[in-house]
Amino acid sequence: MNTRHCSMAPRRLATFAVKVVTAATLWASVAIAQPTTTTTTPTPTPPAAPRTNAAVPTAFQSVLEGYKPYTDEEIVNWKAANDTVAQIGGWRAYAKEAAQSSPAQDAKPATPAKP
Repeated sequence: MNTRHCSMAPRRLATFAVKVVTAATLWASVAIAQPTTTTTTPTPTPPAAPRTNAAVPTAFQSVLEGYKPYTDEEIVNWKAANDTVAQIGGWRAYAKEAAQSSPAQDAKPATPAKP
């Protein structure tokens, strides 16, 4: 093997090899030390007693009862939309609006808790 063309110095290569072998050994010892599973038979449970106070089923209500089909939004002139955004303050107005209605701020206590 020609070591003159190796990009690492021989001492660094040896140190690297020791680290790799150590890591591989540690990994193998952890893999071997894993506990083995034992199979046990589950304890049989007694059958449940019949329910005497069963709930009376309520009337059926479909989940699609309040369904509203998809409708396309009205197409707005993009220049008019950009002008509207510029009039209200640009992206900063949207950021301020989002910060005011943030649920994370609603969850914070008004006064700091005393220890």
